[in-house]
Order: sequence, then C-alpha cells, then structure tokens
Amino acid sequence: MEWVILFFAIAALTAAMLISRSEQTPAKDAGQHLRGGGLLIDVRTPSEFAVAHLPGAVNIPLTSITWLVPARVRDRNRVLLLHGTVGLRGAFARNRLQALGYANVFNLGSYDRAAQIAEGNQPQTVWSDAARSKRIEEALLQKETSRRPRFGTTVRVNS
Repeated sequence: MEWVILFFAIAALTAAMLISRSEQTPAKDAGQHLRGGGLLIDVRTPSEFAVAHLPGAVNIPLTSITWLVPARVRDRNRVLLLHGTVGLRGAFARNRLQALGYANVFNLGSYDRAAQIAEGNQPQTVWSDAARSKRIEEALLQKETSRRPRFGTTVRVNS
C-alpha cells in the first residue's frame, strides 16, 4: 500500500514539473524582457534568497505574491519575470498574478536557468531599491547643504 502512495506522489510531482516546464518563456524572449527593464522576481523563501540570488532580483515569496506585488508594482502591464528553485513556484506565481490582472508575467523556470538567462542580459540601467535610496539621500543632503548660510551668525548673550 505504501508503494502505491509513493508511486502516485512521484507521478504527481513529475507531472507538475513537466507542466511548469511547458509554461516557461523561451530564453531569447526572456533575455529581451530583461534587457528592456523587466522586473526579476525571485519567488523562493527569504532564507533561500539569502543564500544566493541573482543581481537585481527582488525577493517576493510565493506565499506573499498576491499582496506584495500589487503593493510594489502598480502598473499591470509591467514585465514581470519569475523564477523559483526548479520552476514550479514560478508557474504558480505566474498563474496567481495573471488572475490579479497582470498581463506580462513570464516564468523563467529554475534558478539555474534564470541565472543563465540573466548572465548576458542585464538591463542598461539597473534601478534597485538600494540605488534609488542612495540617490534620494544624496539629493536631500545636497539640498540641505545648499540651504545653509555660508557665513554663520554668532549670537552673544550677556550674562
């Protein structure tokens, strides 16, 4: 009886992997989307993301995809490129985002496949949250220093 359960579990997993592979976007198309500034989303867990992740990738776990993506990506026509460990979570995330009305959602498949695609297809300008924060901080600092008077005024208080 145990071997029957094991057989069906392996068959279901194999079928799910084959379905997820059939939904992967071709590497050439994915490369064009990356060069065009598509948002690369890693749908793995934060601990998996911390171990290794692709440059410019944003970590939005599959469990949070339905509320974090709408909070971060307002434009429903923005190109979203998803990947997981083997491609299965990317396929699930793609289906959930399409149900939310996102039109340009693509599953890159596994982490290794996404890394191969991303290797030679980085966008011209990468605007990560860290780079954006740094630029904003520099602009605010420059604005603050330009407001300061060149010569300070001294106030004397007689005691």
